[in-house]
Amino acid sequence: MEEQSDAVLLAGLAASQPVSLPDEVHLYDFSKPQLNGWKCPLPYSIGKYDEVRPHIYTSAIFNGERDLHMGLDFGGPVNTPVHSCLDGEVFWSGYHHEDGDYGNTVVTIHQVSGRTLFILYGHLSTQSTELFKVGRKVSSGELIGWFGDESVNGGWPPHLHLQLSWVEPEDGNLPGVVKRSDRDEALLLYPDPQFLIGRKY
Repeated sequence: MEEQSDAVLLAGLAASQPVSLPDEVHLYDFSKPQLNGWKCPLPYSIGKYDEVRPHIYTSAIFNGERDLHMGLDFGGPVNTPVHSCLDGEVFWSGYHHEDGDYGNTVVTIHQVSGRTLFILYGHLSTQSTELFKVGRKVSSGELIGWFGDESVNGGWPPHLHLQLSWVEPEDGNLPGVVKRSDRDEALLLYPDPQFLIGRKY
């Protein structure tokens, strides 16, 4: 089974954590609507991979039909440091300008047992893409950026969208949210980041 082989392959790598989390984090359930005025009770949070989120993707880029999340979200304060998960180099660095998109984004490239793995770090600060340019070598655990605020991260509360991909991102972009009908293919193309960095929920 392809998903199992990805799990074994990625779990065997010496990966670093992209975000240093405290012992207590809030685990979101975006499958349900968020109450008006509700605020996260903890400074740091996790948003799930492979979660249907029918209430939050209202921007035009989602076409009213994409709501299945293909990354892992780490919520925290603006300027929270982000670290490279693996040794590799920067494949793409730039800005996705559409409302609801990733904003400032860094994509790294890695060779894994004869396969090419891409890791997308989305919703970063402007300084992240100014400093971490294409071709720059990165080591596992090395600083690679910081959480951006809503004005530069696509309009979202500060967080990191971490996404793995076996396919090359076109123009530094990956579909972080897909149609439910595309789930089976998406799970193969964009494996669970928890295979690489360990269980978060």
